[in-house]
Amino acid sequence: MSDIIENALILLGILMEEGATGPKELTAGELCAKSGLSPGEFDQADNFLLNGHYVKCTMGGDEGGRWLTPDGINYYQVQMADRYPLSQIAKRVAKFIMTKAKTDKDEVYKDTICAELGIDEKTYAQTIQELADFGLIQEPFKVDQVDFLGVNLTAKGCRAVRSNFKWERIAPVQHIAAIFQGPVSQSNIQAVAQAYQSAVQQTVGAADVEELRATIVDTIESMVNAIKAELTTDQMAVYAQAARELKSEINADQPQPSRLHGILRILAFFGDLEGTLELGERSLKLAATIGPSLVVLLQAVSQLLASLR
Repeated sequence: MSDIIENALILLGILMEEGATGPKELTAGELCAKSGLSPGEFDQADNFLLNGHYVKCTMGGDEGGRWLTPDGINYYQVQMADRYPLSQIAKRVAKFIMTKAKTDKDEVYKDTICAELGIDEKTYAQTIQELADFGLIQEPFKVDQVDFLGVNLTAKGCRAVRSNFKWERIAPVQHIAAIFQGPVSQSNIQAVAQAYQSAVQQTVGAADVEELRATIVDTIESMVNAIKAELTTDQMAVYAQAARELKSEINADQPQPSRLHGILRILAFFGDLEGTLELGERSLKLAATIGPSLVVLLQAVSQLLASLR
């Protein structure tokens, strides 16, 4: 039954992305083709959605229409709340890479992915960038290069595929964020400070270099997702670029503290705001939003530098 539900979520995700909420709709044939499911898998998932009143349809076999109901939209949002916010094509590409790459040293080539999944080079580049933003594609990753000739998943990317893209959240950050809800008062600040001390000790106290790097990547992603709705597209591009640069720098044999310092100032909204994000007074509110993650990030980076000396 779990496979049917997971496949049903794929279909709902496609309908959501296509805006098929009525009167716009997709035909059953179009929906099946976009999903990458076999006809048998599609029929099972389609019946699950129709019987649950998550999707409505018109008769006509493959030409029959499919569109979301309000219950379907709500069901999808609830089910996807703890998963990576990836496009359906990004998930298909990640799954395809995992089936083709037999070891972590293998690469799956662009032409193979485009041909077998039926996507063009622009879609391919956008999709690989999307996966890279969440640390699911192996480094080194050149963001300005259009031709990503060969790619493979990180260990985190493989875990994401196996779990159908369930989000790997850092428990200490969640704990602190819960305390941080509500007004900024002296008692709240004291509670957050105490949680910081405990969380940082649990997160980086006994970590080795690779665990520290994984913690940094996970924390960066939580920060990006915490503020993405608050920034314009251009501002988000600046912030995402800083996040990618930090990921790249921490994977160097000897990360440069001065370079890390400059990147971290941007991620903390204390960098050259006028010349980059242009947030003004909003920077303080955004800094508070990412505060719980930021403390873990700074401690992990500090511990990483100490470990590499």
